[in-house]
Amino acid sequence: MKTIGIRTRLTITLLAGLTLTMGLYGWFRIHQEKKQLIEETQMKVAVTAKAIQIAVENALRDRQIQDIRNLTAELVEYQTEIDRIRLFDDRLRLIITSNPLKIGEEVP
Repeated sequence: MKTIGIRTRLTITLLAGLTLTMGLYGWFRIHQEKKQLIEETQMKVAVTAKAIQIAVENALRDRQIQDIRNLTAELVEYQTEIDRIRLFDDRLRLIITSNPLKIGEEVP
């Protein structure tokens, strides 16, 4: 039976350590980038929601319901991140929806 030489054992040990180090670094980077992407997405959602809120409040104050309908329809059409926009009154009755095909669905 032939024994493994010291160079072979050293090479295997170094490659195993290098592979483990690279794997851990890769896992750490993926985890870090995922967290950063989630934070950026949450920030964009918050900014978009605030902009919609301001526009809708101003239009409601001026009683421009058709402008609100147009705004919500355009936002959903041109913003792939937005699935739908629904506006409710103080009794949680649906006032405006950006997609009338989805009115029957429950509110998330």
